[in-house]
Amino acid sequence: MCTQLYGQVQDKRISGKVVDQNRSPISLATISLYDHSEKLVLSTATDRLGKFQMKFDQTGRYFVKVSHMDHQEQQSAVFDGATIDLGTIMLKPVASKLAEVTVEGKKKLIQIDGGTLIYHVDGTIGGQDVSVLEALKRAPGVYVENESDITLHGKSGVQILLDGRQTFLSGKELTDLLKSLSSNNLKSIEIINSPTAKYDATGAAGIIHIKTKKNQVTGLNGTISSTVAYGISAKQLQNVALNYRKDKLNVYGNYSHTLGNYHYLYGTNRQQNGKAYDSHTDDVDKRQKMSTQVGVDYKSIAHPSLYSFILPKKCHGDLV
Repeated sequence: MCTQLYGQVQDKRISGKVVDQNRSPISLATISLYDHSEKLVLSTATDRLGKFQMKFDQTGRYFVKVSHMDHQEQQSAVFDGATIDLGTIMLKPVASKLAEVTVEGKKKLIQIDGGTLIYHVDGTIGGQDVSVLEALKRAPGVYVENESDITLHGKSGVQILLDGRQTFLSGKELTDLLKSLSSNNLKSIEIINSPTAKYDATGAAGIIHIKTKKNQVTGLNGTISSTVAYGISAKQLQNVALNYRKDKLNVYGNYSHTLGNYHYLYGTNRQQNGKAYDSHTDDVDKRQKMSTQVGVDYKSIAHPSLYSFILPKKCHGDLV
């Protein structure tokens, strides 16, 4: 006798709308989802109509915090992990007067420039030594389903730009490209909810603009960084970036690798119907990550637009 069981995890959705005291929608308000231990699970931002939507697939008890510049932060009641509509959330203005302005040189993790939300990946610790796809998952409002479909605020059909140019890829091909690129070469990720006329008509859900680090200095220049780490086993991280710019021609390339094993300890310990279940797993990831990228930019005289091609490559292997 043979029995087969099939199951599928149903995504939970949290939605709502954020307005001010005049009932006007507040765009780019930060919506943060926390679990019962006050650990941040994910975050997003409202669109131009003040609406938001988040999707997650974990069970538990959660609450939501809503914040926006010059407004008091609001927090929802604790609820079980399920599809829920928070309705209309009204934010009250801060009843304080501005005494002085202090300008600091430290770059913020997230900046808002008009209708564009800028996520500075190079200023985060969690965004280093991972793939561009993993760094993109940490951006506000971005959700990757089944490692193939990239959505923005719960909407599919997002246009992905790489250094101002369309990738002309979608689905698994696009995520494979983002997996092959290292986040060590990322400068920022720009999330454009309402694209202006200068962008192509495609991408009704919005635009995600991925910017890599490029040196604007003429001539040949480059950077080399090397890191050695030890946690249960030794690891070595290497990143090399070269750039040659002359007149209207720019040739650039980079190479990075992560060598070493990563150890994971996880398990479950629960009691149900008078029975105890205790399981522990010791997992070792032996995949060695290596990636390269080569690109050429040329700015013509007749057409000031930028023409370029990018050749990414990534290798995985086990070292015995």
